Amino acid sequence: MLIRGLRSWALAVASSTIVTTACAQWSGSPDAANLICTTTVNQLTQFTTDGQGGAIFSWNGKDGNSADVVLAQRLDADGIAQWGPGGIAINPGTPGFTLGAPQRDANGGAFIPWASYVPYNYYSIRVQHVNRDGLPLLPGDGIELLLESSVGLWENFLSDNQGGALLVWFRQGNLHIKHIDSSGAVNWTYDAAEPDPAMDLATLADGEGGVFICWRSRDKSIRTQHVNKYGNAVWPAVGKLLSTDGEIPAIAPDGSGGAIFTWLDFRDVGVATGHAYAQRLDAAGNSLWATNGLRISSSQDTQFFTYPVSDGKGGATVGYSSYNSETYLTDVRVQRISSKGKLLWSSLGKLLSRPNSSQYITSAVPDGANGAIVFWHSGQSLFAQRVNSLGMTQWFPRTGILCVQNDISSVATLNDPTGGAFYGWNVSRDNVVSIFVNRISSRGRLGSTH
Repeated sequence: MLIRGLRSWALAVASSTIVTTACAQWSGSPDAANLICTTTVNQLTQFTTDGQGGAIFSWNGKDGNSADVVLAQRLDADGIAQWGPGGIAINPGTPGFTLGAPQRDANGGAFIPWASYVPYNYYSIRVQHVNRDGLPLLPGDGIELLLESSVGLWENFLSDNQGGALLVWFRQGNLHIKHIDSSGAVNWTYDAAEPDPAMDLATLADGEGGVFICWRSRDKSIRTQHVNKYGNAVWPAVGKLLSTDGEIPAIAPDGSGGAIFTWLDFRDVGVATGHAYAQRLDAAGNSLWATNGLRISSSQDTQFFTYPVSDGKGGATVGYSSYNSETYLTDVRVQRISSKGKLLWSSLGKLLSRPNSSQYITSAVPDGANGAIVFWHSGQSLFAQRVNSLGMTQWFPRTGILCVQNDISSVATLNDPTGGAFYGWNVSRDNVVSIFVNRISSRGRLGSTH
């Protein structure tokens, strides 16, 4: 059962001792993968693409003086480390920690956000821009974007997909955005008193230099706003209302200048459980699907943690978890919605997970062919399945095992340019956290691009 107040965010920063290894080629076995490091810090595995078939990621570690340092590494398409066996230090002069995933630029490099403590009781949110060779493009430890009394709750840093990046955050009832170009210069800012934004911040670049923002207000409503590449609100100043009682929104592009939103809604069954809903808004903010949203599943059981993926035709494939009151287990299911807002598969969704234990969705990414790759875990194993546009599973066995390790946490995924995906995870044992990464091909082959 989903209890109100369940949240998907977490941030833990602690002192660490880090050991890095030179990254070899990707692994073809679920029992092995690229070990990036071992550390006592509770890490978050985070990816971005390098735009050339590889991936860039960052993590927390220690430098030679035992100071907290943000490290980054780039793996090429073959899984070979490009920035040395231990990665590169993003903040060699100032102790700090990662704050969100690296974000790609237009030339094989990345913007890497991080934060540092500033006496007294303040945090400096900063960003460094590194090129494809791991060389810093901004002076020193990067530029400061924000000075705040707390971090790690409601800031989102994302690429604008035009060579720049955006920082989105809200504080004291106001929504704020800063846009920077490749040189780190702030091009524009946005500050507005949107209706009491409080939590569950979701963002999506609009592909033209602007951003869609969605959030849950303190009155439990779900609202959204579109800010264009000039820093101007496209929709009404109060945002567009999606739900009067919802939480945990997510966003996918619709391919036509608008966006598709999913969230958990409590209108049907009271305060303890939620159902998955979706809505499509066009570029002008007009609702294109059912008034007040489209219910994704006809099941009366609880759904939670929705992950929408564009189907490339104006609709979306949505992965989600759903409690099963007959088996007392949690399933992973997927549903496709047409551009007109019609459910294309069974009203209960397509079952992906195994029926013998509870499974929990972690993410979904596009496969580049109008379908999706859905990831989930059982706590001891990580699974994935590719579903095509007709709802047919593409990999055998039906629930492909990506890794078999106890105490899996902080799973991160990223689609690759060949129709497959990168994936990374943490394993915690005896107060030591190990970070692993691997990839799976469009055909379901581990450690392969074919």
